[in-house]
Amino acid sequence: MSWLNSGNVPSLIISDIQMPEIDGWEFIENLRNSLKYDSIPIIVLSGSDPSELEIACRYHGVADYLRKPFDPTTLLEKIRNVLSVEITS
Repeated sequence: MSWLNSGNVPSLIISDIQMPEIDGWEFIENLRNSLKYDSIPIIVLSGSDPSELEIACRYHGVADYLRKPFDPTTLLEKIRNVLSVEITS
């Protein structure tokens, strides 16, 4: 959050759920409750059960999710889909 609050506004945020200082869901809630960051799409990475993860992502307004471990090509595909842009690998 401090990086974002320093004036950085990314086109996309990729976030893990398990983080050392703040819970991923709490981080996402902070973004969604902010007028400045509420429209930034988020892709969640998690090792959680896929059905629980899907429900939680929908609840938190997450654009997409990826279960760990994941293939980097799949992550790029999800980024392309969320941003609707062509990315070269």
